[in-house]
Amino acid sequence: KQWYQRRVAITAGDLILHKTISRYLKPNLQELSSMLVPLCCVLVAVCVLADDLVLDNNSFFLYNYKYHDAKLAQTGTRLDNVVTDENSQKKSHLWTLTPNPKYPDYYYISNEMYPDYRIMDFIDGGKHYVATTNNGHSSDMLFKFTPQTGKYEGWYVITNKANPNDKLTKESGYYRDIYFYWGPFYEECLWKLVPRVDAKATTNIVFEMDNRQASQPFTATVTITKGVKRSSTTTLQSKTTYKASISASLAGLKGITPSVSLEFTRELTKSFSEYSEESWSTKHTFTFTVPAFKNFKVMQRQVSFMGHLQDDSCRLEGKYKIFESDTATFDDEEFIVGEVLKLGESD
Repeated sequence: KQWYQRRVAITAGDLILHKTISRYLKPNLQELSSMLVPLCCVLVAVCVLADDLVLDNNSFFLYNYKYHDAKLAQTGTRLDNVVTDENSQKKSHLWTLTPNPKYPDYYYISNEMYPDYRIMDFIDGGKHYVATTNNGHSSDMLFKFTPQTGKYEGWYVITNKANPNDKLTKESGYYRDIYFYWGPFYEECLWKLVPRVDAKATTNIVFEMDNRQASQPFTATVTITKGVKRSSTTTLQSKTTYKASISASLAGLKGITPSVSLEFTRELTKSFSEYSEESWSTKHTFTFTVPAFKNFKVMQRQVSFMGHLQDDSCRLEGKYKIFESDTATFDDEEFIVGEVLKLGESD
């Protein structure tokens, strides 16, 4: 299975796409690499694998293959506070992967609840423990995520840089039995990375009026939201990791063209940098005049981010466009992305 790595650097003026390719390029990346897009934000780097899973700065739940309900968790700041938990998903199960600029294939792994602490491969008395520390950034805190193929496609082996044979392993069903195992591969070494949020692009009808049977125009006032609209007003544990997860999920979104992807990226960047930090969105009120003998509608592109935690779901409201027609149909195929949602369906 071929895979490639993509590095995206977004500077104050341009989007520069750097690619390291094993053998083949996907066609949409070839088109994307030729574009320079004005943006105004800080440096963003993403790593995209063959299944479009973005690792860099993204947050994940880590599930074990053998003990499929067991999720990696952190219960505190002691050295031995990394365990597994089979209860429902919570913030202490979320892990952020921070790339190391010197070793781009390796990541620091930190917990949402304890962001200053990193997992380390701690060796004591011949045993290789899964520990957590806030002391330094040494190579025993760097980890590589290797995607598997064939029977185990979609699963990862997580190895340590300082001890390359050490694999993150759950040795039994007991919640404390996680170690770094240095022997040959077996299924307890496999982990599933479940992203914090999943993205889905849709097109929303925000207003429609069939005025073909009327001899007079019709005027309507419509409010359109632009930016990121959260489904919850609960305070986030960390806005930094949340925004990074949303950005990473958008970068891995399938089924849209490069130009639409960049359109959404612009709007997301604007939302996080220009709009109020309390809402990340703004509302605009428009007065639309529907001509006599015309069919009229306003459509808006959006991305829904479905979070596994109740507070994480949100929606990115993007570009809108007005359509007029003399018939029951519209020339809207080029604008539509994903499923078309009728009035009220996206609320």
